[in-house]
Amino acid sequence: MMQLSAVASTLHALVKFQTQAGITIIKGEKFHPNVCNHIFGKRCQPERAKGTEDVEHVVINDAHSDQTITIAANLPKTLKEKLCELLRSNKDVFAWTPADMTRIP
Repeated sequence: MMQLSAVASTLHALVKFQTQAGITIIKGEKFHPNVCNHIFGKRCQPERAKGTEDVEHVVINDAHSDQTITIAANLPKTLKEKLCELLRSNKDVFAWTPADMTRIP
């Protein structure tokens, strides 16, 4: 089994990680300062939480069924299934207990 290591750069809006095929790069969108300020302003002004119909809680580790992953409820069924399959197949990268957080004092 291969361990997952990643390098994230918020400045460049990308993540690099090693796969069996080589280094993979995921590029995101860079936020402009005015967009960041707008997002920050929304966080400072609490709004009423959206209804629970917007999200779905999914168990990806049966050994920790009380801990769930939250995903958008309106995802297409095939995408939701593939996402859940990906999360379940990589459940070992999540810290399920404090003991799983190695090298953190």
